[in-house]
Amino acid sequence: MTGLKVAEYSFRCWFRVRGGVLGPSVFLAIMFTVEGSFWSQLSGLGTVGNYSSSEILAYAFISLVVSQVVACTGEPDGTSQKIESGQLDSLLIRPYGYLPQMFWHQVGISLARLLWLVPLVAAVEAFCLGQIRVPGLLSMLVTLPLGAGINFLINQILATGTFYFRDSYSLVVFKETLFWIASGALIPLDLFPSPVAAVLSILPSAYLGFLPVKVALGQASFSSLVTGQLLYLGVLGAIAQWSWFFGVRRYQAYGG
Repeated sequence: MTGLKVAEYSFRCWFRVRGGVLGPSVFLAIMFTVEGSFWSQLSGLGTVGNYSSSEILAYAFISLVVSQVVACTGEPDGTSQKIESGQLDSLLIRPYGYLPQMFWHQVGISLARLLWLVPLVAAVEAFCLGQIRVPGLLSMLVTLPLGAGINFLINQILATGTFYFRDSYSLVVFKETLFWIASGALIPLDLFPSPVAAVLSILPSAYLGFLPVKVALGQASFSSLVTGQLLYLGVLGAIAQWSWFFGVRRYQAYGG
């Protein structure tokens, strides 16, 4: 099964799975209420940083939608548990490599979420900004599957740490919590103090949410974002492949 076939299968399955659409829909409805209330009251006091009241609301809503598109589905918890319990054989005998298969699975799921959520992003822009910024919106859509790939690779690198030390999955849980802030999902990164914002804006987390949303709002460069995403995909992909390859050799050397 080729990568594109895996992505196509995952794309179709997402719409068939019970709760695939309902879960994110309920989450977004709750978070829209909470975030909308918070930022509406705050922006009522005046501008928020460099954002007008309408821009900060648009950012808050779009960033929540983006967080659902790039959310990891690479089963890092399952991988970590199989490594730790010595039950990795089911992953090793797959005719198509485990990491490529999971990567394209992530891409397929992200594309399905993207198709479902595009109208919502357009509605947010129309409601908050009074117009749909089509060029920025289309540019953002291109970057989200790349961001999902980055998120997947980070989780897999942390999960395969179980080859080398126990309970590494706890790092995935910590990372997921940290990325809610570091990706700009809750607070725009440029509202942090300048030194902190400068550091956060070059970390891979910024390429998942903050920078794609800024591109949608016409406040960041599309070409720079894609270049950074491709660079991170290359580096993280090499690290993930290295960790998996040498981890499997270590696993087999010790008999599982």
